Amino acid sequence: MANSDDRFDAVQLIERQHQQVRDLFVRLDGAKGRARKRVFDELATLLVIHLELEERLFYPELRRGPLAERVLRAAEEHLSVRRVLADLLDLELADETWKPKLQVMREQLELHLDEEEREILPRVRRELGREGLAALGQEMLALQISIEESAEGAPLDLVLDETERPAPA
Repeated sequence: MANSDDRFDAVQLIERQHQQVRDLFVRLDGAKGRARKRVFDELATLLVIHLELEERLFYPELRRGPLAERVLRAAEEHLSVRRVLADLLDLELADETWKPKLQVMREQLELHLDEEEREILPRVRRELGREGLAALGQEMLALQISIEESAEGAPLDLVLDETERPAPA
């Protein structure tokens, strides 16, 4: 349980979002019809917000240090997820390619989340320290709120606008 000084720790925020993604995939497995669409929309929204937070704030903090190459690879993984997500958002759930595309995205994400938790987050925790993590976490939370508010509950437009360009460097 986090105390008031570190409740917005950047690593904790990322880990919480990773778990939410995993939980939404489990819920998606058991959902049917309109419930499946609602869970998928919730997953898509969370993914877009998560990707934006990492790319705009978290990864730039790491690009100057020993994790620079790993962060560039993570950005490429994000772009791949965005492209599959854009395809999924453009398809009806009944389309024969929807489930295979969802499975591809799930597998990519599982690998990405596991590697990030194993390779990146522990080093970030050590390198940024408690104060740095708290400050970055607050920035990330403020950006999340801004994205949610500016998109009026539909941050999914972000993924559709950003799949034509290369991954951010």
